[in-house]
Amino acid sequence: MKTVEASAARIEWIVLGSDPTEKTLYSGPERERALRAAADWRSFLGVHDLGRVVSHALPLAGRRGRFVLVSDHAPEVPPGVELLAVGTPLDNVGFVSVAMTGERSFRAIVKSAASGTQTRQWWTEVNGARGEPSVLELAPGEIRFLSGMFPEGVEQMELVLDSDRFELDDRFLIVLPRPKTLHVYVAPSIAKSTFIEHFLDTIEPFELVPASEADLVVGAEGPRAAIVFAEPCEGYRDGSVVVENDPLVDGLDFRGLIAREPAREPKGDVLVWQGERPLVTWREQMLYLGFPLEGSNAARIPAFVLALQRFAESARVSKVAFEQRNVETRQLLTLPAEVRRAPSMPGFFDVVGGEGQTPLFHGAAHFALCAKAISARRNR
Repeated sequence: MKTVEASAARIEWIVLGSDPTEKTLYSGPERERALRAAADWRSFLGVHDLGRVVSHALPLAGRRGRFVLVSDHAPEVPPGVELLAVGTPLDNVGFVSVAMTGERSFRAIVKSAASGTQTRQWWTEVNGARGEPSVLELAPGEIRFLSGMFPEGVEQMELVLDSDRFELDDRFLIVLPRPKTLHVYVAPSIAKSTFIEHFLDTIEPFELVPASEADLVVGAEGPRAAIVFAEPCEGYRDGSVVVENDPLVDGLDFRGLIAREPAREPKGDVLVWQGERPLVTWREQMLYLGFPLEGSNAARIPAFVLALQRFAESARVSKVAFEQRNVETRQLLTLPAEVRRAPSMPGFFDVVGGEGQTPLFHGAAHFALCAKAISARRNR
């Protein structure tokens, strides 16, 4: 660095982390401040996309500047990039992920990234109280599954491994998921339909309520989100199916429907066409299916159930109510009327909203793609 300064009439140091979305760590003429900024930086990404870093930083260096990529391994770098790689092999064992397998049961995945057999203890911690440890012995590269239960009355806890030199994956924080309960009203005329039964199976947890209390109305127009089916008419629908580019119907196959013609065509944005006639239409908070349920084979075509499930989940997101779940660090959280991002560091966190600071969300953030983050090297 001193050599660079000696050969330049004027110099500006720009220090960036590996996340292009984070702020510049330092920009200015002072070398010591640049070094401190680099030394104080901490990585909280599960995976580092160096391609994005390079494409973001190269224009800042310009044609006459120097771009030094500091890494703990030796990736290929494009012309114009100098590589400073410093690292040492580590024998690491860490948590990869945890998933719920029942109402209170979980299964964790632990992976060894070590060169030899490793022995570790693992245990749970609740409010700092340590559970009974168990012993693991893992061969190089081995993956093990660990099962456990949330004790009664416990909503959050930590899974802990004996610490090694790479400590970031030795703890995994989890909460007991508490999704919002969707209040649903189903019109009596279609309540016993096989199609509606299949649909309701996909939107747990839900509760059947009167129309005035519903977050989602099925089979009639409502004050909030509503799913409406067409009134029958003479003849049957026919024609090739064309699906528009919309998240509600993306990747779904609506072909094979046998259903009667609708008595009238709805107004709104057409999501799926059958011939020249709308098959699925969306307008404001209403999803309109252009066929009557009676006499149709819609229950045998998963696309219709899945489209309704997606619509119902959008109604659940819009509902102002408390929820609790496990998320990735920096994951986007779609909350009523706003979008927030989970913390950059693993940990328990809360989100409140409104003038009364109503609790909206409680979560546990963990590293994304931990399996790829387990590395045999570490920054010095």
